[in-house]
Amino acid sequence: MSKKSTEVRNLSQQITVLLHRILQKEASVSYQDSMIKVVVSREIFEHQFGVTLHRIQQAIDEEFPKRTTDIAVLVRDAGSRFEHVFRIWKTAEE
Repeated sequence: MSKKSTEVRNLSQQITVLLHRILQKEASVSYQDSMIKVVVSREIFEHQFGVTLHRIQQAIDEEFPKRTTDIAVLVRDAGSRFEHVFRIWKTAEE
């Protein structure tokens, strides 16, 4: 396994732990297929989606301000009817 893929996996796993901690009451969080997966209730997906996305983005920016890779996050409702995939971009190198 290359150094880059190991780095991506390690960062994604650390972010998964972080999101599990902050979203533990409203979501299940896992890391699978090179993507962080967040599963929420349909009600949260339909009515609090923006708030949930903001919390995810803010938590990652605060805990991991310097990222060497993009992070893919999938948010899905528990019934797998709706889903949204977004990327959190790596930070600019100085």
